[in-house]
Amino acid sequence: MGRAARIARAQATAERERATRPALLTQEQIEQLDAAHEENARALIAGQATEELMWQWVGGVLTWSRVAQLLGLGEAEMDPQLELVPVVLNRWVETGLVQVLPSEHQVVRDGVVIQSLLAKATTQVVASIAADWSETESNRLARELRSH
Repeated sequence: MGRAARIARAQATAERERATRPALLTQEQIEQLDAAHEENARALIAGQATEELMWQWVGGVLTWSRVAQLLGLGEAEMDPQLELVPVVLNRWVETGLVQVLPSEHQVVRDGVVIQSLLAKATTQVVASIAADWSETESNRLARELRSH
């Protein structure tokens, strides 16, 4: 086999491998997610979060914890965020306020960093599966809170 044929064969093999490799999130998607996570964290920490934003934050934490589980990556780092979700939700139910205490601020900040790293590591398929699961779980939590 000549040099040109070997190069053509290698290029064809690389193209087949690229076509079957799961697609990662695009840079634009990662940047949009980073901006949303940062905006939600800022509002929570500043005490300016609305009920809607609280549910966006909850959904984000659930989504990225599920991504971590599916990837087998960052699960322990997501645990503090997962533990904070019921605390914030119960505080909201009891007071009507969306509050993150100063002692919880670092957990929220760390979540932004961890979620960004997970976004860079995940695929479109895993992110979609996690988002679907998160939506179901968020709806379950909302129903549970309303019934109390």
